[in-house]
Amino acid sequence: MAKQRPRVTRFDYVRSVDGSLPGRAPAQERRLSRLEFWLAFAGPAVLVLLLGAAALGVVEGSILAWVGLGLGAAVLLVSLRREIVERDLRGIWHWVVLAAAPFFWDRPLTMGAIFGLRQLLMSLRTLLRRRRGRQLIDYLWTHPVELLAVGFLAVIVFGTLLLMLPAASTQLRGASVIDALFTATSATCVTGLTVVDTATFFTPFGWAVIAALIQVGGIGVMALSTLAAVVAGKQLGLAQSGAVAASMETTAPVDAVRIVRVVVIGTVVAEVIGGVILFESFRGDMEWSRALGYAAFHAISAFCNAGFALWTDNLVPFQGHAPVVLTVSFLVILGGLGFLVLAELWNWLASRRRRRRRILSLHARLVLGTTAVLLAAGMLVFALLEWQGAMAGMSVPEKLLNAFFNSVTPRTAGFNTVPMGDLSMAWVFVLIVLMFIGGSPGSTAGGIKTSTAATILLAVRAYMRGREAVEVGGRAVSAATVIRAVVLVALATAACSIGFFLLVMTQDVPFHELFFETVSAFGTVGLSLGATAEVDSVGKLVLVGLMYVGRVGPLTLILLLGSSVRDPVRYPEEPVALT
Repeated sequence: MAKQRPRVTRFDYVRSVDGSLPGRAPAQERRLSRLEFWLAFAGPAVLVLLLGAAALGVVEGSILAWVGLGLGAAVLLVSLRREIVERDLRGIWHWVVLAAAPFFWDRPLTMGAIFGLRQLLMSLRTLLRRRRGRQLIDYLWTHPVELLAVGFLAVIVFGTLLLMLPAASTQLRGASVIDALFTATSATCVTGLTVVDTATFFTPFGWAVIAALIQVGGIGVMALSTLAAVVAGKQLGLAQSGAVAASMETTAPVDAVRIVRVVVIGTVVAEVIGGVILFESFRGDMEWSRALGYAAFHAISAFCNAGFALWTDNLVPFQGHAPVVLTVSFLVILGGLGFLVLAELWNWLASRRRRRRRILSLHARLVLGTTAVLLAAGMLVFALLEWQGAMAGMSVPEKLLNAFFNSVTPRTAGFNTVPMGDLSMAWVFVLIVLMFIGGSPGSTAGGIKTSTAATILLAVRAYMRGREAVEVGGRAVSAATVIRAVVLVALATAACSIGFFLLVMTQDVPFHELFFETVSAFGTVGLSLGATAEVDSVGKLVLVGLMYVGRVGPLTLILLLGSSVRDPVRYPEEPVALT
């Protein structure tokens, strides 16, 4: 009987392509050769040199630009020669097509920088294959809080480098470090605040980079890292499964692989359907290729609740175009509900069709109920405040359409169909409240989340009725959940207060505009009264910090609270006067 060959797993296939997978140490670690050691520094050095030259005014097509391309190409060729000679062929498949790119592109400085980016990735790959590099990867994989923070930070840094390339800008030079960092952070944190006009400052290449950052930020670094591990055949332990569940902001035991599948498939399906509708709407005003690109960009931006638009005045030109306004609105709502709620709602609808009684969880009912109340209340208040104000001159159907749209986007997305300068101060105050609440847990939105706000209101109602238990819908909310909601709101208030204080202290901008921008940045909304474009470099860095904390902070806090260990020691209680 012939001996049966062992079955080839997915991990074996991936390892044959690239041996630098997380969590898998090489069989025997070899010492770096002298050439490999110097190349690990040469690639990043060339990249920094070329990006610095672009920032200092070296334009595409100049002699210095061609010199920069020569430096990048030289490092690339030396690296390829080393990999071939030393039979280290596992890295050649990274961007090998770039060897023919100079014959088809007339941006030499950009091509040199891209070669430097490729070598930067190879340098990181070389360092991570060492013993300490492997230990760092294993540490991050078993510590979800650090993985989440470092993952988002790495995406922001890489996006900043790409947006600094001259090819990303319509000018002959690339974006400045501050502007590129701000835009990359805003895109990765799905915020939408901008310090430059996205429509006119960036090229289609820059738009593609922004769209990619939005997609990564929307799906989440945690979900993407889990997906990569699943594809590679890596088994997820209890810590990793719990981390993925916590990144979706749920405490219930779930299957991490199932969560990732729901996230990725649901995102692609929603964006494709929305993109098709937007393509049909844009095709009449532009050529089909441009309409396709615009439709894809805005579908990604809407579902991920980013708020980036490729028109200088956002979506104001479409304030009377129902297909565009409604498509963007429903994409924003779906993205802001949360993947777990959408999956549960789908199963509930399927059970209704099969005539099998299925009850929605308390979490889903809270999210759906709070969302419906906020949408209806926001639409009504906006109509009452702006019927003869910002919406004056519109027909009644257009006013109703824009009232609905402007109740959808303030909590999550940041799109606007009405000029922000035309809004009354009363509606600006309502906007601040809606932005602070944000979307729902496990979604692409920011803020303190709808379920947090609902939990606190239910706790206030229970206290006013003299009840100890927080009850709703025949279920009781645990005291730990109520405490967690209070902690989230307290820390969110503290973060906004610190950021607002720093902005007021350093910027000569009206008080209410700075407060509005602060909440918009922390809530990763993206609406602006114009202060973002007026702040200096210090103000931009403060807003960058707010966007990063607003996106990563709540997730990190939930991971920390979810993994806390109960203290076995209990102390005697003593009353404290509160009034």
